[in-house]
Amino acid sequence: MSDLQIALIAIGALIILAVLILNWWQERRFHRQVQSQFTDIKSDALLPESAAQTPLDSEAHEDGLISEKDDTQSGLEDGVYDIADAQDADNFTINVAVKIDAEDAPAFDTLTVTADSEEPQPSQTIEEVAPSAPAEPKVSAGLPSMLLSKIDTTALLYLAKESTRLTLKESLQGLFDGLDKPFFIHALDKNQAWQVLDDDDTQTYQPVLRVACSLQLADRGGAVTRSTLSRFQLAVTELALKINADLEWQDIESIQLQASELDEFCIAVDKTVGFHLSHGENGAFSAAKLTALAEAHGLAANDAGCLQAFNPQSAKPSFIIFNTENQLTAFNAASDALIKSVIFQLDIPRVDECTLAFKQMVKVAKSLAVDLNANLLDANNRILNDQQIEQIFQQVDSIQDTMRLRGIEPGSEAALRLFS
Repeated sequence: MSDLQIALIAIGALIILAVLILNWWQERRFHRQVQSQFTDIKSDALLPESAAQTPLDSEAHEDGLISEKDDTQSGLEDGVYDIADAQDADNFTINVAVKIDAEDAPAFDTLTVTADSEEPQPSQTIEEVAPSAPAEPKVSAGLPSMLLSKIDTTALLYLAKESTRLTLKESLQGLFDGLDKPFFIHALDKNQAWQVLDDDDTQTYQPVLRVACSLQLADRGGAVTRSTLSRFQLAVTELALKINADLEWQDIESIQLQASELDEFCIAVDKTVGFHLSHGENGAFSAAKLTALAEAHGLAANDAGCLQAFNPQSAKPSFIIFNTENQLTAFNAASDALIKSVIFQLDIPRVDECTLAFKQMVKVAKSLAVDLNANLLDANNRILNDQQIEQIFQQVDSIQDTMRLRGIEPGSEAALRLFS
């Protein structure tokens, strides 16, 4: 390479370097000029003092902090409600906060709706924890006795000032129409007693300090859907805005997980057991005689046209006897109808002490079989022997134990709601 070429290369490198330095210097001067045109923000009338003086830390997202904006957008993506519309409607501020229970690792999100105040509530922080089981709502004031966190999701509304049951009923009109799962509205009075709000309420001017809105998570129709949950949460949010109340509830993802798991449990234990009492080749037997024999064992005809048994201790309904042909047979001593066969049926989760009820059903069935000269048959019209009866009893006993371990007693109010 000649000296001329080396010199040209060196000159070219120097020119490129000079251009880079010039560009850097001009850019720096430009930024200084721009900054000199603006002063630092001292305060903002729309922001609390701490927010105006302290810039947002971008590292908060990296450390697992959830900002108010992020949670709000997440709620909108779930299709629950439009927070912007609710905020502008009645001069309310809606803050999405995160509630932390120090004793329980799995935490759940709560939505806090607050009345207009001097300083909006800041969002709290939460460590990202993947719970192994659905979280249950933790509330400081307790819940109405009929509600169970195992089967209900409940939103608590803390009123900013005392209201009345009449005002609450007027605010509720049309909000919860069309829900396909049972829901309940309770009001807390000055005596710290929860009372259900219904259409027959006569204490219209009784004070209300707090409101509980609950939705049943499952029934025999299946688990509550995300659409129903969203409609319920929207209705609760609108109610909170109407009555000027702070709002606390579970996040929708946790509720759905709990509902799905509850539905699986219900499917596993929702069983009925029964057998036939038939004359077979001997023809039919008298409905009057059957009724008289059944009444001697404590059964009575009910409005559905069945013979109903009752628990001797609690007097609650137990098993039933009905006509196999599903005809409305007059079960009374004066009836002249003839019956070919009847079915003894026990709805296991809806009967208290279902193992004792099953034994009572077998005892009555065997007694009637002897008196009517009839046979006990299984679902396939085969003779039912003692070994098969014992196997059925073990299955009934297993279902009863499973429900009790779950904390839902067969035949209890919770069971009757779930298996309706």
